[in-house]
Amino acid sequence: MVINMNEAQVRTVEQVREVLSGIQGLEFRPSGDDARRYGWIGAVLKRVGYRQLERAERGVVRAYLKHFSGYSRAQLTLATFGITASMPQTPSRQSTPCSKLLR
Repeated sequence: MVINMNEAQVRTVEQVREVLSGIQGLEFRPSGDDARRYGWIGAVLKRVGYRQLERAERGVVRAYLKHFSGYSRAQLTLATFGITASMPQTPSRQSTPCSKLLR
């Protein structure tokens, strides 16, 4: 039996926790190729605001991604690093050096 799950309503870390607690005994097999899975991972990271989350909350999101994507922890680390590196960042507090310091 194949069930398609629309998880677009999962937008907060608390909702991610609820989904993870409700699927303890279920087994998931990812569908699609790597490009589609990477696209889905990027969409989830943007939807939950991954860059602004605290460390513990990021772990919950990573567990969710691991369960549904079928990737290992190491693969997800590489995927999330690559995807979050391409996300827009908040401006840095550091300013450019004074022209007097340049040689």
